[in-house]
Amino acid sequence: MRRGAPAAPLAAAALLAFLAVLPLLIGMPVAWSLLAVCALVTASGTAWGLATRRFLEPLPLIAAVGLLIFVARPLQLFLGWRDLYSHFAPDKGPVGLVLLENQEIALFVTQRLREPLEPALTRAIGATALFLVLFAAGYLLPAGRRLAGRLARAHGPRAGISVRTAVAAALAIGFAAQAAIIARAGGPGPSLRSANEQAALSDSFVLFVLAGFGFAGMVVWAAWRRPSTRLEWAGFVGCVLANCGFATIAGSRARILLALLMLAVIKHYLWSPWRLRQLAAGMAVFVVFAGAFVAFRQAANVDSIGEAIGQAPKYGLEPRVILNDLTAFDDVFYVTTTYGQRRPHQNGDFLLGGVRSYLPAAVDPGKPEGGDIVLRRAVFGESTGAGRPPTVIGDLYIDFGFPGVAIGALLLGMAARGLTGLVLGSGPGREYRVALYAVALIVLYELVVDSFSIALGYALAFGIPLVATVHALGRLRRGSA
Repeated sequence: MRRGAPAAPLAAAALLAFLAVLPLLIGMPVAWSLLAVCALVTASGTAWGLATRRFLEPLPLIAAVGLLIFVARPLQLFLGWRDLYSHFAPDKGPVGLVLLENQEIALFVTQRLREPLEPALTRAIGATALFLVLFAAGYLLPAGRRLAGRLARAHGPRAGISVRTAVAAALAIGFAAQAAIIARAGGPGPSLRSANEQAALSDSFVLFVLAGFGFAGMVVWAAWRRPSTRLEWAGFVGCVLANCGFATIAGSRARILLALLMLAVIKHYLWSPWRLRQLAAGMAVFVVFAGAFVAFRQAANVDSIGEAIGQAPKYGLEPRVILNDLTAFDDVFYVTTTYGQRRPHQNGDFLLGGVRSYLPAAVDPGKPEGGDIVLRRAVFGESTGAGRPPTVIGDLYIDFGFPGVAIGALLLGMAARGLTGLVLGSGPGREYRVALYAVALIVLYELVVDSFSIALGYALAFGIPLVATVHALGRLRRGSA
């Protein structure tokens, strides 16, 4: 060993390697060793973020989410593998969210899987472990640090912006578009009753970009002008509730969570850092809300809105409901048992299709639908209506198999590290950089847990309004800020 080499990191790496191979040493299947790798990477990244109080940087955030969707959910499937062979149709309403044998993955294993379950699960957890390890490795490479240094020099308009004018104009545009979307879905009541189908979310994408100005106004308000008086706080809280209310009526839990995550980032970097106990409480509320919201959407299909609201807290605290709602690994499983097995890899066409899906029909008349719809049709045909987002792991695997997952994870890890330059730097333009970082972080989150095509949609629906609010609306009347 080189003299002076740090012993602690090497010892920690050796311990992690030993724990990763321990399942193999005691005779357990390979899948358990790969799951141990996923657990060690995600737990280490989460612990590092908490210990250094850098928990809102990309690596610890993705690691914390990965503990749930890429460790806890696969563990549930590994332990309950017998239930996957025993699918039966669930009852309508939230009670169908409880048992594993009622879930779609059990339907897939029972009726559509054409190979033994163990190698199929091993392939899926192998792709997941490969992605997590190389994402973390890419995050630690010098290239990411160099990119961070460049982004730290980014700045907004040199002349400043008129915050009040920008926020007022953005909120007016955004709230008008949000009202139009709900009205076109039949009004708040019908939209809520069809929340599980998310009928309102099938409206014009242009309208959703315009609706994004409501969220952009909220972000600019929080970043550039922290509320200080009771009147300002009342207005700001009303703005947040209006945006989240729109997302609730439209059935989009993701928009609620992403809006709150953007505000959490701004609060942490521009107002005052979060304390660990506040973060723990926030994570607990996040998990419970996620389970309660999906229960509400399910209940609203068969019961009145009032009865659905009453049932939501009961199921939001049910661990099995929470785990059965975390289906990102299920989608990776569908991908790895379909592409490279029954279907060929797409060699880039799948990712390109995600870009083409947002082009106007006049430009690309034969454009495909989003990646989640393409995957759903490949796996289930037309028997189910909603899409199945393959996650970034599935995106890369569909096109290029395991080599694509490896290379893509390294590049994404370097890009994620580069984003930290937006919040770690100081000097003029910090509000602008933090606002950009907040949007970039939610896009990265959506890329990892949903798909490239969905993440691209959020980048357009939130990014375009934010840039337009700062660079166009903010210059309408300078000086009033």
